[in-house]
Amino acid sequence: MPAKSMNMLQGIPASPGIVIGKAFLLEDEEFCLVQREISKDETKKEITRFRDALAKTRTEMLATQEKIYKTLGKEYARLSDAYLLILEDPLITRDVIKKINEGINAEYALFRILERVIHSFEMIDDEYFRERKHDIQDVGKKILRHLLGKERRSLSDISSESIIVAHNLTPADTISMRENFIKGFATDIGGRTSHTAIVAQGLEIPAVCGLRNVTGQIRTGDPMIVDGNQGIVIINPSPEILENYRREQEIQQAQIRELEKLRDLPAQTTDSHRVTIAANIDNSEEVKSVLGHGAEGIGLYRTE
Repeated sequence: MPAKSMNMLQGIPASPGIVIGKAFLLEDEEFCLVQREISKDETKKEITRFRDALAKTRTEMLATQEKIYKTLGKEYARLSDAYLLILEDPLITRDVIKKINEGINAEYALFRILERVIHSFEMIDDEYFRERKHDIQDVGKKILRHLLGKERRSLSDISSESIIVAHNLTPADTISMRENFIKGFATDIGGRTSHTAIVAQGLEIPAVCGLRNVTGQIRTGDPMIVDGNQGIVIINPSPEILENYRREQEIQQAQIRELEKLRDLPAQTTDSHRVTIAANIDNSEEVKSVLGHGAEGIGLYRTE
């Protein structure tokens, strides 16, 4: 059987580090939605179903928030606030109930309203706010899952060390990676400011996002490299590339071990002049990490 050809993809460096391993392709969740006309007598029942799904989704989100809080702290846990706000947004909840009252079943009513809201976000010029459409999609999928009685996607079935390849991942997926043999991940969509990427940075899990169609070019078990420093993913790397990355990985790990020995020592020049080490950050969630690595303050906070 001929060897598979190497494939190098450029994406967005979402969380630094290099990881080498086997891919685990996580299939995207698909929902079979059918528009069904309902009678006036059924509307009350459909609205109750929708509100029950909202309540279950809220409980699920709060559980994820608590898990993030215990693992990474308060700043990272606040990421879940955005999801909770979407869940409570009257543009979604009020308008879905309005659609149900017009005689449409809850699932399809939610689908139609989400479609409209996501389209409006796609029209926004600002990249950060435009990318928030993925948060809305994540929340919508959670509600639909409860409406349809589908099981939540889980990484617990993974029984050996793997690199996750997915269309998209949620913070709930990411926070469970450490306990489920996950070494890193690569996704079709997302970027460095996505909530999933920020959680990955806190967990120090290498990740590359925004690869467009990595899921269509890889299969479970394929060897791969995720270079979260440069935003590169290599599928079926050649022996030469594999050896180069293994050397680079060893060098980086050795550098980290040496730097950890110096982490708690005072920063001073050879002539005993004391200096302050400050870090540049992109978001407030990085504060805990940089302080844990020996920084004494923040030099530049990028707000753009």
